[in-house]
Amino acid sequence: MEQAVLEVSDLCKFFPTPAGLVHAVDHVSFTIDQGHSVAVVGESGCGKTTLALSLLQLIKATSGHVIFEGLDTATATRAELLELRQKIGVVFQDPHSSLNPRMRVGDSVGEALKVHRGMKGSELRAKVGQLLEDVGMPVSAAERFPHQFSGGQRQRIAIARALALDPHLIVLDEPTSALDVSVQAQVLNLLADLKRDKGISYLFISHSLATVEYLADTLLVMYLGRVVESGSADEIFANPKHPYTQMLVGSVPQLDPDMRSKRTMPKGEIPSPINRPTGCPFSSRCSQVMDKCRDQVPELLQVEGANVQTACFLNQ
Repeated sequence: MEQAVLEVSDLCKFFPTPAGLVHAVDHVSFTIDQGHSVAVVGESGCGKTTLALSLLQLIKATSGHVIFEGLDTATATRAELLELRQKIGVVFQDPHSSLNPRMRVGDSVGEALKVHRGMKGSELRAKVGQLLEDVGMPVSAAERFPHQFSGGQRQRIAIARALALDPHLIVLDEPTSALDVSVQAQVLNLLADLKRDKGISYLFISHSLATVEYLADTLLVMYLGRVVESGSADEIFANPKHPYTQMLVGSVPQLDPDMRSKRTMPKGEIPSPINRPTGCPFSSRCSQVMDKCRDQVPELLQVEGANVQTACFLNQ
């Protein structure tokens, strides 16, 4: 049985506003096993980044549990959290803003090694050089500044920094969305190679299913803070069950005109997160809506004969 690196149970994050309560993350649960990748997808505003920030303890969750390798982060001491954070790497969306423009690349990549491992001198330079080579960058890059590199190269540097302390889990928040398509493919190939060679687990956040299809083992589809479909990425891509997931899959660019004609497109606009529809959160945009969808909230339940769960009455 594979060891769970991360277990998330009924995680909630609500934001009070003068107009009402925003349910940014609403009772989300999932598990990431060692060496596996979980992708969280959905439109902007669905709660993906808030979920990641809550997991990283960068913002405090309203309720629920985040257990990393047996440690409940809600009750962990400061010393335990410090040790935990050394086991989690983070790669942000924009490498231009996530790298300090006044620090040489070698200093950025090696900073955590100096602070947490006490490395210095030739030992530190050797380790930084190895990290850069691991992500396809020359050792000489350590002496240069971030602005001297392309967007794809900067993201490789950011990945090298995330790898510095040999993390067990890396959180990737839209790591390719600011890059050209050809560069996206290079970064995704790099992440796949690192996962295979080092056994790293990923939490991959993206608004694009086309981006995560290559890397994801498990898929979580979020809408207005809730998970509406989850399970085997291969099964969901091949046969999405929830109408919202069908819309996302249909939005992936297709070269075949016949495939484009079969797309399922939503109607209306995304509801306000403060004033969500009663019943199913997707009911106001769903082309297959039924009367009970407007009154009852469907539970996330197992689909018979599939390794998939969906929160839709059509599949229950």
